Order: sequence, then structure tokens, then C-alpha cells
Amino acid sequence: MKITYKLISGFTVVILLTLLLGYLSIHISQNALKQVLGDRSVLVTEQLLHKIEMRVHNNIEIFEEYITNPALIAELKRSNAEFAALSDPAINAMIDSRDAAWTASSSSPASVASSILSNSTSSTIRDKMLFYDRRSTGNKVFGEVFITNRYGANIAMSNKTTDYRQNDEAWWQEAAKGGSSIVRVSHDESANIEAFDVGLRIDGPDGEFLGVLNMALNIEDAIGVIKAFEQKDGNHQADMKLLTGEGSVIYSTDVDTHFVSHDEGSLFSRMTEKSGFLTVVHTTEDGHESEEELFAYSRSVGFGGFAGLGWIMVVEHDSDDAFAAVAGLKQWLVIIISTVVLLAALMSWFVSRAISRPLEKFKAATAGIGEGDFTTRIEVDSADEMRDVAMNFNNMAERLETTMKERDDEIVVRKKGEEAVTQMAYYDQLTGLPNRNLFMDRLDQMIKRDLWRKRLAALFYMDLDRFKMVNDSLGHHEGDKLLVAVAERLQASLRDGDVVARLGGDEFGMLLQDLARVEDLPMVVEKVFDSFRTPLVLSGEEVSVSGCIGISIFPHDGDTAATLLKNAEIAMYRAKGEGKNMYQLFTKSMASKSMEALRIESVLDNAVERDLLVLHYQPQLSLSTGKITGTEALVRLKDPEGGLIPPLKFIDIAEETGLIVQIGNWVLNTACAQGKEWHDAGYDELNVSVNISARQFNDSNFVETVAHALKVSGFEPEHLDLEITESVVMTDAKEVVKKMHKLKGLGVKFSVDDFGTGYSSLSYMKLMPIDMLKIDRSFVQDIMTDRDDRSIITAIITMAHSLGLDVIAEGVEERNQLDLLVSLGCDKLQGYYFSKPVEAKEHTEKLATGACLDLNKKAG
Repeated sequence: MKITYKLISGFTVVILLTLLLGYLSIHISQNALKQVLGDRSVLVTEQLLHKIEMRVHNNIEIFEEYITNPALIAELKRSNAEFAALSDPAINAMIDSRDAAWTASSSSPASVASSILSNSTSSTIRDKMLFYDRRSTGNKVFGEVFITNRYGANIAMSNKTTDYRQNDEAWWQEAAKGGSSIVRVSHDESANIEAFDVGLRIDGPDGEFLGVLNMALNIEDAIGVIKAFEQKDGNHQADMKLLTGEGSVIYSTDVDTHFVSHDEGSLFSRMTEKSGFLTVVHTTEDGHESEEELFAYSRSVGFGGFAGLGWIMVVEHDSDDAFAAVAGLKQWLVIIISTVVLLAALMSWFVSRAISRPLEKFKAATAGIGEGDFTTRIEVDSADEMRDVAMNFNNMAERLETTMKERDDEIVVRKKGEEAVTQMAYYDQLTGLPNRNLFMDRLDQMIKRDLWRKRLAALFYMDLDRFKMVNDSLGHHEGDKLLVAVAERLQASLRDGDVVARLGGDEFGMLLQDLARVEDLPMVVEKVFDSFRTPLVLSGEEVSVSGCIGISIFPHDGDTAATLLKNAEIAMYRAKGEGKNMYQLFTKSMASKSMEALRIESVLDNAVERDLLVLHYQPQLSLSTGKITGTEALVRLKDPEGGLIPPLKFIDIAEETGLIVQIGNWVLNTACAQGKEWHDAGYDELNVSVNISARQFNDSNFVETVAHALKVSGFEPEHLDLEITESVVMTDAKEVVKKMHKLKGLGVKFSVDDFGTGYSSLSYMKLMPIDMLKIDRSFVQDIMTDRDDRSIITAIITMAHSLGLDVIAEGVEERNQLDLLVSLGCDKLQGYYFSKPVEAKEHTEKLATGACLDLNKKAG
């Protein structure tokens, strides 16, 4: 046997699902076919009714000229005038007498019509009336034609047997209301004609109701449309019926014409829509329901201005005949499904018998394995899958036997694994050095041992310089290689008993035990620094390595591991503030410096490389137009822990550490690039102001730095405003003036920031190429209440204007301050009254929306 039980079962399930889906698909398809057949039949009924209504309309259209004939209109007016003079009883008596006289008359219909219309100048009306009364010729389009006045009395007719009075007929009353009507079906036994009455209202030129024209149209003319369709499409498998609006059969292709007389009467009441199709389900004798008939129908809705025949066209299908092939297919599917189920059951029984016997052997063998007998084996005579399973079982038993013998080796492996876990927990996986956990443990052990021995020990905390730049430029793989090399050189530079550990990232710790004297530590530090003087080769390039070291001494600087490590870290940050390859011993004065300042100092270190700087811009506005004419670039420091660090907290630290030069150059380059973007966007008159520190201005390469920033960015120099303070001038006034003239030669502008707060010499002020003075916010703040501040501002403005300089006031926060500055002749302002410093995106939105000052507004 080559087929497993699972395969047979799965195959059987797939076949059954396929057949069931086929059955469902046929059932769904049958419903879809029923929809298509019903829609097609509805279309046939609509087309037939449309043709019938067109035929009726064409016959009625013949009389449109007839009812507008002037002679007829005149005759109707004469007759109506005659009747109008009589009372109702007199009118009825006259109608009765004329009715009797008409009936008794031996005149032919032609002569009667001729006599009534004798005053016509033409015989057209009479001839048409006689022409359309063709019963004698066998052409039964019209049964009869006659005309009544507005009182219902005939004035002309083609059949003298018609009653003279007509106003009690339904067709007459409908026509008199103002619309044409097509009403009842009647049977003329004498002429053997089935007809329906048509009434047309006759109005005078002024819209006055004059009378009604009646025609009795032969139904055979309408039925001819259906018969013509039968001849053209003789193979249709359906019966067609034409019904009145009340459900009476006018015509049927079936012998059984009693459409309403049996249980289809409920079906007729369901034909409420204009058109559609319905399914009639009959109950069989055994109580089951079976679809038998499909009825498609359309109702007449009118044509050519008429209200409509009111008739219904029905096409009746026998569903059993229409879907006989589909029903047969469903029966075959039921037979196939039953056969497949029977075969699947037989095959399942056969397969289970073939599998159950070998399973008994497997049961006995597994029981032996469970009791610890690994020598148990299974023998199977067949050559099918069971044999393969038995062989696999036997192999498993052999392997279990071997595994038990190797159990002792597994214990050894487990111990090795535990050692590996210990290695991962206490050692750095990259460098192989002890990690922070083991280093702190060794430090604790040293403290416990040396406290009573009165021995000195030193803790070195080392942080590499610019390690992030190596990672960013050469990649983390090369950065890892650098850390491994640093670990090797540190170990080589210290004694065998000293501990070197990687504390995390690019930070290393060194524990020097059994020190003789503290004075020997500088020699150890130099030995460490010497180990890095030879550059490393990474990615084919030579890379110099340096670092800063902070040192804490045991027991002077702490008697716990945490304290010693913290103090060594503080000393390390102080060393980094002094430059590269520096070291510092911890002192108590360092402890007095706030940890916040130390943290900020560490954030400032490499802030440019770590993308921790951002520029905000504060608009500067003209006090003559109210528009934005410039903006001041103000640097902000991003806190790695979230938010921004205010300038007051980091600018002084940057000045002390010398990082202000690097930060200032970044601000200069970034502001020029942003100014170029604004000019390219169409704001080409906007000036950008950049603050220049004394340390940055006095840098020997400052002129080249400015020129480079302008060249790289493409920013126009005449729109760059360099803001310097009076303290810059105090360093070396002559050299400052010389450098300013060099920069002025590039085309840039100069402003003196915080003017009035320093002690600059006015004699040099007039020599410096200054464009604008900036009044310090300390004067503006109390301008409304302090007369001295107001006088100082007035003096500055007067002096500046006399020297041809503009004046800008910063720190304007209130409307009354603005109004006073305008009255004093100040040129520009800057402050929170208009806008605080914002990011470049928000500043761009202010430019785009044309934000400006309302100079006409008054403080209130």
C-alpha cells in the first residue's frame, strides 16, 4: 500500500468540497439565469406595449386636424348656444326627442353627417368621418366615430344606432375634464368587433370647452402587434397575455385565458410596479414547494400625451422547462457526491486496517522505551511507509542508548556554558576587559582590604576625544577596532596588578593599587598618554587617539566605590573642558561646582558633531513701515534629556571652555545658508544679524571664516549684519578697527550690540565702520517709568543719527514702549511685543503671511 490514510482523507475532502462548490455554483447560476430571463422578458413586454401605444396614437392622430376644423368649431358653438338657452329638463327633453328622431330616421350615416355639417364650406370633415367607418369594407380599424357638444348631445356620427346622449359615459367624462382618455373594452355583437373607446376634448381658439370627439378603436389592430411578434419569434418558450388594467384578458396565446379566475389572482395584485417579474411557487401534492412559473410584466404608462391604455403585457415562462438542463446537472452532482462519500469510507476502512496492526507493535515498543529498555526494536514485514517508520523508530532507540552514555559529557558542557554566562555578566564582550559591574566589585574589595592597611589607591576615569566622529566617518566596525586597540594599550601602560575596565561606550576605568605617593601619578598619566602617540590605522587611514583623565584618590576623595567613581568623573569633565589629552585630580573646589554645570559642559563638548545646536530667529521691524526688514539668529542648545537649554546657562560655559569659537562659526554658516534660502524664496531684502563673541572676533582666521561662510552659502554680504559688543573694542581698539575694515571690504554690515552698557571710547567709535547701534533691553525695560533711561535713549538716538547710523531697540514688550520709541525717532525694534525667537519654519510663515506692526494702533 503506497497511499496513507491522511492523504486519502485529504483528497476525499478536497473532492467533496469541489463538488459542493459546484453544486452551489449551479444553484447560484440558476438564480442568475432566472434574473437574465426575467429582465429579457420584461424588455419584451415593454417593447410590445410601446408598439401597441404607438399604433393607437397613430390612429388617434388622424383626428387632430378634424377637431380643429373651423366649420366644426362653428357648428359646436351654435349647438352649445342652442342648449345654453334651455333649462336642464328642457335639455333632457330635447335630447330625448332628437334621440328618438335619429333612431327612427332612415337616412344613412353619411347623409346624417352631411346634413349636420351642411354649413361647411368643404366636405372634408364629412368625408373623413365616412372614410374611417369601414365596417362594410372589412377593415375594422374603427367601430364608430361621433361628435357631441358640451352637453353630451351628438351633432354628427357614423353609426345612427348610437345613443344620442353620451355625457354619462366614462370616456366622455374623462375627456371633458381636460385630458384625452382611453377607457373600457366593449363588444359589438352585430359587427363582431371588440373595441375600446377613445375620447378627445374639443376646445375653441380661446380654450373654451366645446365638445368631445369619440372613436371606438378595434382591438384587433392592437393585437396585431403581438401576433406579428409571434410570427417573427415563433420559437419562444413562453405564453403572452394582454390584460386590461382590471386584469381581464384581452388576448392570450394560451388556450387558458382566465388569468384572474384561478390562484394567479394574488399574483395580479402583486403587479404594482411599472414593470418587473415575479416567481409563482406552487405546492405539490406531497407538501413540497417547487418553482413552476416566471411572470414578466409591463404596465402601460401612456404615450404621445395620452394618459395610457392602462393595459398590462405579461410573458409567462415555465421554470421547469427553462431550467431543465440545470436541474439535471444538479441531480448528477448529487449522485457523484454520494458515490465519492461511499468510496472514501471504503478506502478509509481499508487504510485503517493496514495501519492498525503495525501500530500495536509500536505501542508495545514505546512501552518498553518508557520502562528504560532501549534495546527494543520493531519488525514490520510490509514494504510501505510503516516499514520506514519502524526503521526510524529503531534508529531513535539506538540514539537514545548512545545519548545515555554521553550524559556525563553533557554535564561538562553545561559547566562550560555557566562559565560563558559568567563571562558575559562580568566582562566586556568587545574588548575582553572587566565591565562596570566587575570593576565596581574589584573597587569594593580594594576598599575593604586597604582601609585598615592605610594604603593609597587611585581611580582613573578616562573618556576618549571625538570618538563619535570616528564612528560617524568610518563606521561602527572601525570604531570597535579602535576601542579594542585602546584597551590593549591601556593594559600595556599599567602594572600587572592594576585593573583596566571598560565602563561603557568610549569610557574606561583604571584602578591603581598600593600607591607609594600621590606625586607619582603624573608620571603614570604621561605613560598612558605616551601609549597613544602612535596613530592607529583604520580603513587605511591613520587616526590619532587622545583622551582626558579624571583622578580620585582613596581614601582622600571617598571611601566608597560610588563616591570615588563619581569624583573621578567630575575631574574628567573638568579636564575635557581644558582641551585634549588633559588630566585633572579631583579637588573639593570641583565639588562646589554644580553638577548641572558639569552636565552642560559635557553636552557642549562636540555639540556641533552631535547635532545638538539649533538656531531660532527673532524678527526686526522698521518703525516707519511696520514691515519685517531683518532677523537676529540666536543659538539654542538641545538637551539630550529633552527640551532646550537656555543661552544664559551655556554661553558663559562655552566662553570659558573656548567652545564658543566652534559654536559661533557654526551659527555663522547656518545663518548665511538660511538667509540664502529666504532670498531665493523672494524675500531678497531681508537682513540676517549674527552675534560675534570677543573670542571669536579675535581669532586670527575670523576674516577668512566670514568670507568662507558667504562663499559656500551664496548669501549676499550686504545683507549680513555682524553684531559685536563694546567689550570687543576694549581688547585692542586699533587692531579691532583694522579687522573691521577688512570685513567691511567684503561688504558686510556692523552693529554694536548692548550699546550703552560698556565703556568704549567714543573717539574709536567714530573710526569704526559701524552701520547701526543697538539699544540694550535694560534701558527699554523701564523707559516708561525711569526718566534717566528715557534721556539715555534720546541721547543715543540723537548721537547715532548725527553720525549717520540707524538705531534699533531690543527687548520691546509693550505697546506704550513702541509708541514712545517712535516718538523719539528710533528706526527699528525687536522684541516679544511682535514675536519671540522662533524656528526658521515659523519665521518663514510670518514672512509668507506678510506679518507686520500696526503703527496706527494706540496703547490701551
